Amino acid sequence: MTCEYNFTVGVETSMGLLCKDCPLKVDDCSLPGCIAAGGLVRTVIAANGQLPGPAILVCENDSVVVNVMNAMSTRSTTIHWHGINQRTTPYSDGVPYVTQCPIEPYTTFRYQFSAFPAGTHVWHGHSGYQEADGLFGQLVVRRKEPKEVESLYDYDLPEHTITVWHWFREQASVILPNNFRTAVETTGYALLINGKGSIKEFMVPNNPDEFAFTPREKFYVKQGFRYRFRLIFNSAVFCPIQVSVDNHTITAFASESSTFEPVEVDSIVLTAGERYDFVVNANQEVSCYWMRFRGFGDCTFGGLMVHEEASLCYYGTQQPDVHISTNYIDGERAGKVPKVIKIVRNILIDLHLDCN
Repeated sequence: MTCEYNFTVGVETSMGLLCKDCPLKVDDCSLPGCIAAGGLVRTVIAANGQLPGPAILVCENDSVVVNVMNAMSTRSTTIHWHGINQRTTPYSDGVPYVTQCPIEPYTTFRYQFSAFPAGTHVWHGHSGYQEADGLFGQLVVRRKEPKEVESLYDYDLPEHTITVWHWFREQASVILPNNFRTAVETTGYALLINGKGSIKEFMVPNNPDEFAFTPREKFYVKQGFRYRFRLIFNSAVFCPIQVSVDNHTITAFASESSTFEPVEVDSIVLTAGERYDFVVNANQEVSCYWMRFRGFGDCTFGGLMVHEEASLCYYGTQQPDVHISTNYIDGERAGKVPKVIKIVRNILIDLHLDCN
């Protein structure tokens, strides 16, 4: 099967006019064209005016065609398909000046490749700092899973893909070059979960003691069932993240395009570019539970202690749409994690996490 997509890459503004009264009116944060991005007003590079960009959901060995039109007036662009084997399609790998010339302003380039291997992948901009400024999205290649994998879960739903992206207060192209050329410490700033987060507080008119926030992401499950989640992470700075779900353990069984012996763990630690698949067993009381994401490395410098949260909500929960304050320490989760790369191992030992 051939699956064709059309991307228009352009310069957008988060919390722009299309967001109307977001977050004072929470529904306005989901209006077409609104990029809430944690409440920060800043320049965003986006595909089709979305953050994250359009999801590519295909089956193994499908032919994928993506027509990318560059609507930026002064910037070139390319797209890289992270995790895809490009053995017979090197000119679609998206590396500027290596496998292709950049897509110049107001021109279009057609990427065409086979969806292989199966797994949880990600597409992102590969020119300058565009991926750090919003040009990214999920790329999931499904297959008929072997019985030992299918037996781990009851549902594998598109809405249970989690894309975690490090996010600066302004364009990465403004912040990072200065840091790289000087002795200035590179520090993390914030995380977005599927483009959502509660980074900035907004004063509520006529009520100086009350604040509003852009909404966090929510994932819904039904009690008594097991759900496959696909987790994607990237960051322009060294910011490994720990991911956990309150009151739940998780069963990790795949990383990128490979499955491994399922292991029940308390949390998962990822570094930039990594992806994990895991199962959440909805075996707790009907309620909403925090899914926590907290950064290490550069994301703990400067006193920021970067973290973000999403909600895992059981159907039937009556959760009010109000902001609940959280902090970095609340995200601490001791216990078992899957094996990790050596550069992160010492961090985990200091945190009393079992990475054996």
